[in-house]
Amino acid sequence: MGSQSHVDEEDYVNATYTEDQKSEIIKNGERIVEAAGEEYKSVFQEEYKQLMRQVFTTQVPAFFAFLLCEAIG
Repeated sequence: MGSQSHVDEEDYVNATYTEDQKSEIIKNGERIVEAAGEEYKSVFQEEYKQLMRQVFTTQVPAFFAFLLCEAIG
């Protein structure tokens, strides 16, 4: 994943990396994983906010109406 444009080079195919290449691969792989994690977090938070808005605008008023009826009746 971290090899990027070097993925088809013979050194990468045979897994004969230099120390500099290894550190570059690790750095690129970590960057990709971190970016994917941030994207996941962002999408999850937006979906969660939308769901909570929907719940509070549809479910909560009905629940309070039910409680009021139970208290009166």
